Amino acid sequence: MNPILKEQQKKIKEKKEKARKYKLKQTRNMRERGHKLCGTASGVHGYCMKCHAKKEIINAQKVNLKTSRKVYIGQCIDCDTEIYKRKDE
Repeated sequence: MNPILKEQQKKIKEKKEKARKYKLKQTRNMRERGHKLCGTASGVHGYCMKCHAKKEIINAQKVNLKTSRKVYIGQCIDCDTEIYKRKDE
């Protein structure tokens, strides 16, 4: 592969990563201030596969699946990945 092309791809990748980190930082700041567009914390925690850690779920909703299993569905408070948490009965 052409070294110039490699360097350009590397710069593009770094730029995208920088933009993603900035967006996450802005979203966290908005949540801390209680911004209405950022969702509400529900007190339900689940394991985020992207963060590889147990995180609080925002906008958690109780849902019954087709298999008659009850779960909470929401988003990770840090990366906005969708999280499923089985409801303990």
